[in-house]
Amino acid sequence: MQIFLAIRRPKPKKWIPNFEFCMSAPGKLSKMQGIIPKFSHYIIGAYFGANENHGWFYNLMSNGQSSADGFEHFVLKSRDYIATRISYKLNLQGPSITALTACSTSLVTIHLACQGIMRSECDMAIAGGVSLSFPYKSGYMYQEGMLLSPDGHCRTFAAKAEGCVFSDGVGVVVLKDLQQAIKDGDTIQAVIKGSATNNDGSDKIGFTAPSIQGQAKVIRAAHEAVNVQPESIGYVEEHGTATQLGDPIEIQALTQAFRTRPHINRLNKNECE
Repeated sequence: MQIFLAIRRPKPKKWIPNFEFCMSAPGKLSKMQGIIPKFSHYIIGAYFGANENHGWFYNLMSNGQSSADGFEHFVLKSRDYIATRISYKLNLQGPSITALTACSTSLVTIHLACQGIMRSECDMAIAGGVSLSFPYKSGYMYQEGMLLSPDGHCRTFAAKAEGCVFSDGVGVVVLKDLQQAIKDGDTIQAVIKGSATNNDGSDKIGFTAPSIQGQAKVIRAAHEAVNVQPESIGYVEEHGTATQLGDPIEIQALTQAFRTRPHINRLNKNECE
């Protein structure tokens, strides 16, 4: 289940954009799912990530702050604290982990949350991420060969793809062991059968460039983790940067992973809602 919220105008002084938006999504999710974390008997974990909001912080600090105010604002604005602050506000007593992995952050928080549930570190988890820019109404300077689109349009996997466009938003999911969710009579929106993470190290042309082998390996690892055959998958959602470098590499990695039939020798029956 995902909640996407409209962007509101900022409140004065101590309004922290990323934290406020990330907090509003779990609050609505808890009401929708009938979960009141403060009174729940479950151990609930929080796994979140956020982009850094330097512009908002520098604008705030430029108005003059005492040392105490400066420290408070630093703690409030830092994305390092987003998971623990959500746990503090909602009285969540499971693991509180902030993940920062650039574009993959939100999916990595879900991977970590499922691992936490399967290892019995928590009974439930809320996971997700938030990305907000400041100032809100601002454009960008296009430069040929860079990531951003020349005309403000993102044409992923299209012949005319020339770059992406960044946006603002927040998404949060509630996770629970599948059998427990069925027993509790929860509304199940989707089932996560398995997941995997990796890194391609230096096996690529540059730090920001993707790697065919690295992507193919992690796709196969996710398949192997739960004995999923590639031919059983009917829908794939990709990163899709709409760049002339990134899109072809993603297609090649998918092709390589789906054409390979790995020898599956690991079976993990744990599943998450």
